[in-house]
Amino acid sequence: MLKLRVIQAEEGDCLLLIHEGDGSATRVLIDGGLTSTYRAHLRPVLAKLAAEGGTLDLVVLSHVDSDHVRGLNAFFAELRDQQAEPTEPLIAVRDLWHNAFSETDDDGTITPRLRALEQMAGVASASAVDALSTVGEGSTLRGLATDLRIPVNAARKGRPILAGKPVDPVAVGGLTVTVVGPTKANLNAIRAEWSAWLDDLEAAPSSLAGVALDKTAPNLSSLQLLVEADDKRLLLTGDGRGDHLLDALEALGLLDGDGKIEVDVLKIPHHGSIRNVPEDFFDRVIASTYVVSANGRYGNPDLATLEMLLSSAKAAGRTFELVVTNRCASVDAFVRAHPPGRNGYTLKALPAGEHFIDVVL
Repeated sequence: MLKLRVIQAEEGDCLLLIHEGDGSATRVLIDGGLTSTYRAHLRPVLAKLAAEGGTLDLVVLSHVDSDHVRGLNAFFAELRDQQAEPTEPLIAVRDLWHNAFSETDDDGTITPRLRALEQMAGVASASAVDALSTVGEGSTLRGLATDLRIPVNAARKGRPILAGKPVDPVAVGGLTVTVVGPTKANLNAIRAEWSAWLDDLEAAPSSLAGVALDKTAPNLSSLQLLVEADDKRLLLTGDGRGDHLLDALEALGLLDGDGKIEVDVLKIPHHGSIRNVPEDFFDRVIASTYVVSANGRYGNPDLATLEMLLSSAKAAGRTFELVVTNRCASVDAFVRAHPPGRNGYTLKALPAGEHFIDVVL
């Protein structure tokens, strides 16, 4: 049995994969949402799992963004603090996948330039401090993992977890995990974005009021995973771009002769942002169930994304299930315009006050 437990993470992501079979179980936590996610929802889920004798075979941070990493930092910080207590830790963690900024985004010049800007007055300093804070979130997680003696990227002998050829799936208990992103090309793109942003700040630091690093920069380095078990497949996309995902799937030979891939579950990229899904995305990435983790903040999920999904499914004559963590304004608008049932889809929403909703494959 394979299920995706979608934990209430408000505008962020927090997913727990559970596979049970042949008397054994595998559990993988992907992202931890915000600090409030951990305290209100993730911690109770983990406590119950531990009470049933469970452990976490793997924890994955898709990328350094506050609504993905802060909940993991709170979790690992509690585990560290519990080391000094006579009680057992909340739950055991066997491995962490996390690509350090210094190994992926940074080409060796970005952090020193940020440090220099941090010392300047005004907007340049504020912008650099904000960017360094983002970088620091990931460094905190890695430091906590070191304190806890949790191996980091053991599947790649400590090196970054990247997509590449030949395809090299990783066995995690009863799961087979294929990394489909980021690619080296994605990392080159993110380094270019950082460099261009720093060029602007350094050229005219006092005139760039309100300038911040485009949030797409950290998102480009999102870990994107194809997970398989019992002839079922899930595609977990982090905050990555859909066009990059399609390019990677093609390069890895994972698309069929028509340039498509079929999976049982797709976690829609970047909380359903329309900026992350090209026009043909849902024509080419086809799923039985689509998951959106969002609460309306930043407009996510975009109504246009949901309508693009529905239009694609109708044109192909297929039905689907839509699973959402919150009935925010865009979801309600979509349902009013296209009621489920008679429009070829079913809707499942995480009930208010509940910790999670399960997608059973």
